[in-house]
Amino acid sequence: MGGLMVFGILVALIPGVLGLLDQKKMWWRFQAKNYAHPEHNEPSEGAYRRQRVALICCSLGFVALIVWLWATAPSPS
Repeated sequence: MGGLMVFGILVALIPGVLGLLDQKKMWWRFQAKNYAHPEHNEPSEGAYRRQRVALICCSLGFVALIVWLWATAPSPS
């Protein structure tokens, strides 16, 4: 059970790590190529900030869920 919890927390931290990266650089690296004029379609600073907050909140929520599931699981005895 402990190994599964560690794996779950590591997976849950992925959105948090993505949230800590520079959102503007990620957009230019992965999304800008989809537009003929990417500078006209670039998200606003507020959109970058909302995306960062959403990713970090999702990661924290996933970690809290995994810890809660682990704490309330019946003991294997």
